[in-house]
Amino acid sequence: MVRDHALTALRAGRVLAAALDDDVLPDSLAAHPDAVTPFLLMRDNLIKRLYQQRTGYWQTDGEGLEVFSRTEWGRAVDLVAGGSEDRFAEAARALDDRGDLAMALRIAELGLAAHPRSARLAAVRGRALDGLRLKYQFDPFKLIVYSEMAGKSIAPPPPAAPPSAAASAR
Repeated sequence: MVRDHALTALRAGRVLAAALDDDVLPDSLAAHPDAVTPFLLMRDNLIKRLYQQRTGYWQTDGEGLEVFSRTEWGRAVDLVAGGSEDRFAEAARALDDRGDLAMALRIAELGLAAHPRSARLAAVRGRALDGLRLKYQFDPFKLIVYSEMAGKSIAPPPPAAPPSAAASAR
């Protein structure tokens, strides 16, 4: 179902973000609520992988035709922000406040590319990363990457409790 949906979106020339926004869920999950979280963890990764395999370097919206560094993007967006680190910080904070954590992180990082010594942008970046770590605490792929970006370790799971005497008697 997810594979077919992604391939149909690809053939229609839809960009990856649009295919991910569809939030495809099979009806069969209603009868298996314990399977919802594992399904959600893998669904987006499957769609991303299919897009990457089928589109190669250049995306249907032109992404990938030209490649820009973070510094180049930072300088370009800094022009839009009028050279003001405060505008970057205000935009990133507003995005973070409304729950657009990944976009807040991106804006903060672009701001830091243009204004590398900005404590305010560094703080907004940290807040966005903390929010993303919390949001993706059950997605090991994203949790690991966002934790590394934040410079924070992930605590190992607690040791399993020893089996009780009643359980071992069975």
